[in-house]
Amino acid sequence: MTLHNMYFNLDHTNEEKIRCEYDRLLANGQSEYSLVCIRLKNFTAFSHAIADDESEKFIKEGFDCLCECLSDDEYIVRIHSCYFNLLIKCEANLDDLHRRAHEFHFAVRDYFQEKYGRVLYLEMGFCPLIKQEVGFYTALYYAEISRMASEYTFPETNYDMYYISYQDQKEEFLKLENLVPTALANGDFKLFLQPKVNLATGRVESAEALVRWIDPKNGMIPLASFLPNLEENGFIREMDLYLFDIACGYMEKWINEYGKKFSISFNLSKAYFDGTFFMKEFSNTFEKYNIPTDCVRIELLESIVLNDIEHLLPLVNSIYDFGFSCALDDFGSGFSSFDILTSVQLSELKIDRSLFKDINNEKERSLIHHIVDIAHDLNMEVVAEGVETEAYANYLKDIGCDFIQGYCYYKPMSVEEFEKIFVINDKK
Repeated sequence: MTLHNMYFNLDHTNEEKIRCEYDRLLANGQSEYSLVCIRLKNFTAFSHAIADDESEKFIKEGFDCLCECLSDDEYIVRIHSCYFNLLIKCEANLDDLHRRAHEFHFAVRDYFQEKYGRVLYLEMGFCPLIKQEVGFYTALYYAEISRMASEYTFPETNYDMYYISYQDQKEEFLKLENLVPTALANGDFKLFLQPKVNLATGRVESAEALVRWIDPKNGMIPLASFLPNLEENGFIREMDLYLFDIACGYMEKWINEYGKKFSISFNLSKAYFDGTFFMKEFSNTFEKYNIPTDCVRIELLESIVLNDIEHLLPLVNSIYDFGFSCALDDFGSGFSSFDILTSVQLSELKIDRSLFKDINNEKERSLIHHIVDIAHDLNMEVVAEGVETEAYANYLKDIGCDFIQGYCYYKPMSVEEFEKIFVINDKK
């Protein structure tokens, strides 16, 4: 990064400098760039917790973290307080948006976590240079409203891109919706599995089923681009059954050819939770295969079932009556209700990744410990989701957590890769 591309010290000409660069790039037709607005999201709370009198130092460190992510032909200026404007190479597509946004997020998050033991998050709005008639101040406005679009929806880092993930999101959903039937027919929806590591044995004998859409032309389509719309229009039911069918076929194959029994968990979508014939459709598919019923576990999202215990009871009963088991997923992600734990029969409790933020936080460790103890007292196994560090994995093992599902051990992988590693080669 060359110095002439960075301006940290507050100066009324900083905005003029970034505007001149914007005009130059636009005039040269360099549409691979985006104008970006970034704010250090929880900066006030962070600085109060660490040292109010060092606010300027923290802003400079955040600025430097962002600079480390930039190349020589990218630009960043500080506009005021903890707000920055950037011109970066980021084209108008979701893949590029996610890549650059995650790059900034992890650079800032990891630096402050390591140095101060607290996480600093970002708000980011992107406006790609794809419309030549859009002047700098209009683009700046678009970037700002994209930055604020999900400001209060996500407590952690949030980002959006104007024209793509903000303005045209519904349009993109409709385009993808028309492709779903063909994608199902062509097998473009792929079964992925995230292994669950048994902390007592170190072995993998179970996993969670996930979906990935791999389009022949466009590659892997981000989940956020299609899952919400499939939930909304009900297509998720057809896709869930399709993946369940594939998974049952693999479980039967592993038993018959390798003598290996694995259990797989399946998320129950809201479309199925609201429906009447959930178990009929799943049981009809399951009965095509010769596998034990305890190979299947149905996961219920806490956010879906929280306020509908009356509906939940008969649904869970139908799951157990058939022989499947049932888990409560994402526990702790919102306003968790212990009423769920005492009102319905559950075999497994999955602690949400949002509770695994800071291993050095005594209150956080204590809360997790108590959740594990309560679950065990209620005869439930406990799975910790989204664990990324060895320190947290060791702590969870020490307090008796049963399973870990997270990047600390394994990322989600294709069912073919899972088979090769854990079934054929029998890796621990």
